[in-house]
Amino acid sequence: MGLEVFDNLLRKIITDELFDFSLLLPYLKMESKKDRIFVNTNLAIAYMQKQDYDQAKVFINRAWLLSGFADELLNLYIKIHFQTNDYNEIREAYKRIGMRKAKENKIQEALFYFQQSHMAMALLTKTDNYEYDFDILDSIERLAKPHQYMKYPWITSSKKEKMRIAYLVYGMLQTNSAIIRVINNIVQYHDQSNFEVVIFSPDTKEQIEASQDGKQHMEIFEKSGVRVVLVERNSATMDEHLRSVAAQIYSFQPDILVFSTLLAELNHYYIASLRPAPIMLGQVSGPLPQFAAPLLDATISWCLGECIETPCDNYVVVAEVEKVLPSQTYHRSQLNLTNDAVVMIMAGRHTKFQDAKIWQAIFEVLRLNDKAYLIVVGIQGNEPKFLQDMITADIQHRLLFFPYRKDYFSIMGVADIFIDTYPSGGGQLLFDAMSLKMPIVSFEHDYSKPFFHAASRSVMGEYAASGNLKPELLPLVAKRDDFAQFKEIVNKLILDETYRKQCGEMTFQCFQAVFNNPQRMTRNCEKVYVDLFNRKIGNFT
Repeated sequence: MGLEVFDNLLRKIITDELFDFSLLLPYLKMESKKDRIFVNTNLAIAYMQKQDYDQAKVFINRAWLLSGFADELLNLYIKIHFQTNDYNEIREAYKRIGMRKAKENKIQEALFYFQQSHMAMALLTKTDNYEYDFDILDSIERLAKPHQYMKYPWITSSKKEKMRIAYLVYGMLQTNSAIIRVINNIVQYHDQSNFEVVIFSPDTKEQIEASQDGKQHMEIFEKSGVRVVLVERNSATMDEHLRSVAAQIYSFQPDILVFSTLLAELNHYYIASLRPAPIMLGQVSGPLPQFAAPLLDATISWCLGECIETPCDNYVVVAEVEKVLPSQTYHRSQLNLTNDAVVMIMAGRHTKFQDAKIWQAIFEVLRLNDKAYLIVVGIQGNEPKFLQDMITADIQHRLLFFPYRKDYFSIMGVADIFIDTYPSGGGQLLFDAMSLKMPIVSFEHDYSKPFFHAASRSVMGEYAASGNLKPELLPLVAKRDDFAQFKEIVNKLILDETYRKQCGEMTFQCFQAVFNNPQRMTRNCEKVYVDLFNRKIGNFT
């Protein structure tokens, strides 16, 4: 029963030679737990190399259990479970190690594994798939409790004449961050006679200064005249750095701390759990498990539907933006498009393009209309993988794929029709399409589904239901999952140029009337801040 015999059995597994499985029993039944961990781990590796992932899963699960969920087995555990599409097990594995690190008060490591667990479903499935895990949130709050701020001496009984608002922003290192765009559209129009505003980021000063996107976002805020406080990474661990960020926020003596994205990165939640401000408010710009938690005093949502499930008090403010001015404009000839082509465009992050049904419907429209083209900004031509089997020779030359890029708006300028992403609809890009006088084809929002499931989310459907769209534009919003109606809508827009231009003009008028006044949005946010402050503390004039 020596290792040489066991190694020979492993080779037979990998090369798919026949052998009596009972020969493994002496090794699987060894008295030493350490030996059984070794045996099961190596059997898992052998079956993985053989690409028998179901059998490999049996052995790695056993090794994982026997080892007490050892860190060193995590990568192998994840590789095997990824191959068997067991994403929940991967999420739970990250969580289990995070919980152990939290119990050992290793905050940096706990936050790392909690973040991996929180994002596992979205990253593994490449979809906007997020769920709350209140065990993790509670654990983060417990880790922060010894360091919490409990007193706010600047809050007194005397009347307050100027309110201090701190913004903790997410997305400083991202390309074309929609979150940064929202924040900038608010902060640049604050009434400086009544509000003092400072922006903070958990990203280190070194990270931002080394990032082209970070430097561009800093320039955006500087042009808006808003002070940004960056904290250098002088501490040994990330949790120490985050406490330094919280200390900077606290030293500003804010009345309200606003989180642009509370839960997309759990570092933000750790700062929230430190409570560096007496009132904490979150903005909701997407699936709730990325933006809102019961820890907050309230949230501001940009759509009405989020009120249904937001786990704290919620105010609705209609999002508004300034029209983007492209740095350059593409001509159709640069993209090999003819002047008489009718160009559809879809745009967004790669997670927005993972449903085959919408692709099938659009490709059927292309086959019916020889002059129709489709531009997609947000993915490469080789993803998602199922596209390769759907693209046929008759339409391939009418498809243009681009990665998500800084000059997306310049590309949008050549298009005639904007197709909203499905099943998770777009956000800020809808405003850009409106500003370019493009009709937007979308689906209704499905209010029967949990709101934090992005697969049911449609911002355009929300606007249609809440009365923010002109009645003439409602026919462009198809019933949920009704692809026959969707194709009819798109076909009519392609074939009827007059109707297409009328819808585009109506879309632009809607943009100007409802979504193109960020000063108004800022005033509405300020009303929320004053109301929340007076309800929680009082005495703001």
